[in-house]
Amino acid sequence: MKKLLITLILIISMTAPVFSQSMKDFDLYTKTFDFKTFKEKATNGKDYFYYLNDNISVYQHIEPDHYIREVISQENSSYSVERRYDPNGKLFTTVRQFYGLNIGDFVSFDENGNREENINCDYLYSFTVEDLIQKMKSLYGIDLSVRTEGISVKKHGTSPKDDIEPLYTVRYPLIEKDSIYRDGAIVQDRTFYIDGSNGKVTIEDYVELNSYLETEGEKKGLYVTARYYEFNEKWRPKIIMEKKLYYKFGKKYSPEILEEKKIFESYSQ
Repeated sequence: MKKLLITLILIISMTAPVFSQSMKDFDLYTKTFDFKTFKEKATNGKDYFYYLNDNISVYQHIEPDHYIREVISQENSSYSVERRYDPNGKLFTTVRQFYGLNIGDFVSFDENGNREENINCDYLYSFTVEDLIQKMKSLYGIDLSVRTEGISVKKHGTSPKDDIEPLYTVRYPLIEKDSIYRDGAIVQDRTFYIDGSNGKVTIEDYVELNSYLETEGEKKGLYVTARYYEFNEKWRPKIIMEKKLYYKFGKKYSPEILEEKKIFESYSQ
């Protein structure tokens, strides 16, 4: 019996903590701001950072318009909460976030604390963030509920006023241990495009075949020949595009496409 108890304790202690759960359900509606503590603790009277339980951190900052921005996050969690308070310390706006993206309802309040506006940040996104997490983990072994360095998630901002399709973009920079090659070149980036209405996935691998730096003349900059390999969610190839790219100010900016051609296209999906 004693041996069994020790075994159970070891199993429990080795179980990975669920970081996202408490942040996913964190209270959005604290109505007043604690000015007294902020004034006592804030650095230069503008910034205050502290911890709650379960590695949840709170960052508070007075902005130029004198409103207070508060970001509540948890170590390794992809969820966070962002609130703004007016100069009198009353709750002004609140929203839940996933990888820094607004999800759920963005709620604003008037000076009397009444709900003034409610914006649905998931308009047309019938395939939810929770659905996205489950699919990426089950199909590709990528756990988006745990914040991982290098992985980024973006989504199209949709509203009844704009004709914008719902789309998630998950960028997964491959690391050396993955060692995936296409046409003799290592895959440097993998991007997943997920339809926000139905969860359909398109995968794009990016490789560089060659590159050179031009240091003189009007068109100095970095020139790259790259290929983009597009697959459906079951890894069946769809399209291969080859592009000649020009980076005038380096890779942190989007390149100019000098030339592109289709190498392959499949009509059976």
